[in-house]
Amino acid sequence: MTQTLGRINTAYREAGQTDQQPYSALAWHNRPFISQFELAEVPFLSSSQLTRRFGNADRSRDVYSPGDDEANGFDLLSGQFPHLLSLYADRVTGETAGPSLHRLMDFTEVPSRFLGTESFVNPTEFINDDHGMSFGLAPPFDRISSYRYPGKINANTVLDPSVWEAVCNQYAGNGLGDGVTFSQWEDSRKGDGINSDFDNPLRPAYAFNYVGPDGLAAGQEPSDCGLFRKDGTSPPLFDYAPAVANKLRALDVDRASQFRFALRERLGNLVTNRSSVFAIWITTGFFEASADGTLSMTSGSIKEYGSDSGDAKRGRAFYLVDRSIPVAFEPGKNHNVDRSVLIKSFIEYSDLSAQP
Repeated sequence: MTQTLGRINTAYREAGQTDQQPYSALAWHNRPFISQFELAEVPFLSSSQLTRRFGNADRSRDVYSPGDDEANGFDLLSGQFPHLLSLYADRVTGETAGPSLHRLMDFTEVPSRFLGTESFVNPTEFINDDHGMSFGLAPPFDRISSYRYPGKINANTVLDPSVWEAVCNQYAGNGLGDGVTFSQWEDSRKGDGINSDFDNPLRPAYAFNYVGPDGLAAGQEPSDCGLFRKDGTSPPLFDYAPAVANKLRALDVDRASQFRFALRERLGNLVTNRSSVFAIWITTGFFEASADGTLSMTSGSIKEYGSDSGDAKRGRAFYLVDRSIPVAFEPGKNHNVDRSVLIKSFIEYSDLSAQP
């Protein structure tokens, strides 16, 4: 019996289409979004133009370079899929600058499913904005964020490949193939893929110039700050677009945008560039110095106090800090900063007050 589960009946195939190529799919998410990156699948055309301009992805189109190509169904705003917005383009082609629409993702999010991430004010008492707390938003939007993001991992602090593989699931380059491996993410954070410094961490586009001592890598643009970044100088790192020969029949990324954008949409719900809780280890050493502050040296190294007799002692402490707890900050003064320190533990402590 001929059926369409997994392949297409002969009578319904397009010219040149094989039975292993599924139909082109028009994504229409009539459901709550899982992450803000699903906005990339919202068509920007009117209903009268949508089916006329709808089409498959054009891999030859450079999504980072804006330009008009009306003959092929593209214009300044569209990306590889002609009916979808291009959220990548920053580059200037001639006198045409890219719209930098990726910045929208820095200011939008899907509310957390966890309880305790927001506080709701009483709509009877806070009906207007005289109090300056709910910013004039009427219920059910009169909420105050606690600035906590439970369940999200700071992608800049991932140091273990197993953590990265857990976040990406099969898109980590070992399941579906042609995904983003941990080594690729490491190279992307480094900026140039060579130096050990993180010159290109995950950050908002407005922090484009906030980089390490090596500066910006050649060709780096604001879109490279977030999840729309390039893979070196090649296509977007987080677009799932394996080679045609390796494509799974059910995951045709050229015919369905939801497959191409799936990895980025997944990460939007799982990773962040902020950390609320930090573990801090402090080790204090004591070194010999002269009256003018010059450090004593031995065998080319700074001489630690007590090293001659084997009595060198160091103080060590551990702290757990939650910076989502609001505290006052004023240089040189301690108001209530201790509220944000959840744990204080002195692992080793040396009282050298009795020492000469």
